[in-house]
Amino acid sequence: MSTDSSETSPTILSAANVAAFLDRYQHFYDGLLRRLQLHFARSQDAQCGSEPHGVTIECSVIENSSTATDSWVNIIMDIEEVSEIRLILGNHTWTVLSGGLSIGFIGDNTYLAFNEDEAVTREDFIRSNFLIIGKRCTWTIRPYRESTDAGIDKTDR
Repeated sequence: MSTDSSETSPTILSAANVAAFLDRYQHFYDGLLRRLQLHFARSQDAQCGSEPHGVTIECSVIENSSTATDSWVNIIMDIEEVSEIRLILGNHTWTVLSGGLSIGFIGDNTYLAFNEDEAVTREDFIRSNFLIIGKRCTWTIRPYRESTDAGIDKTDR
């Protein structure tokens, strides 16, 4: 697996760029979930009248646009102002994202359903066993690495 991709600045995920993002990273099919971190009381997660929450996820995925023979990179997604999170373990693993990633923009929220093929409507997303709903999501490319013990906390500002 390649380690030559350079780190990028955070990019805001939007309805305008989500199709290109998912296509570039093969909809996260067979990606590897490296780390999930729940944040409390970050300033960017402040919500009127509620306790602020944020979620950071790091996944290893294949980058289609890479010219390298082995084109794995790590993607860090930072979901801000999280209102809902669901992670239900069943007869499958969350380590390998066999079902990929679906992303939707419904109302003022960004919906991310992991291991959920083709979620489109709010009802589709709500049925997911691995769901995060927040106000905003940014993503950053990092060089591929298997260990995530160092570096992910740099997003805590």
